[in-house]
Amino acid sequence: MLKGGLREWREKGYPLEKGQALTDLPYAADGRRLYAQHCSTCHGESGKGVPGHFPPLRDDPLLAAPDPWGAIYVTLYGLSGRPVAGRQWEARMGGFARYLSDTEAAALVSYARAQFVLGAGPVAPSDVAKVRRQVESARASREASKAIAP
Repeated sequence: MLKGGLREWREKGYPLEKGQALTDLPYAADGRRLYAQHCSTCHGESGKGVPGHFPPLRDDPLLAAPDPWGAIYVTLYGLSGRPVAGRQWEARMGGFARYLSDTEAAALVSYARAQFVLGAGPVAPSDVAKVRRQVESARASREASKAIAP
């Protein structure tokens, strides 16, 4: 069982039967489907990536972090020009903020964390909504300061 996964899952109000793994839950089917639809082309079904082009997700520190903020951010807004797993990658990752609801993004990130990282807990739709609010607030502040600056 995933370290902290059961506790976190129950604290967020999701039902979990005794002996049931996070990957067996109803959200996992949606997460698996969304991963296949949006991520597996680049990162592969097994999360190993494509050497020289797309980074692996298996044991990725961003996915493994106790706070899923970074994994949610990259899923929603993409990543470019920053090292991943200690190296630069050729391809830029686009974000899925326009295409995924909070529930879908939570299912996708939860699936990736459960599938590719030992010990990573689930993500709730409220976690995704929080990241969206923070990013939009930061963007609005940046735009406001640009409007004020000469």
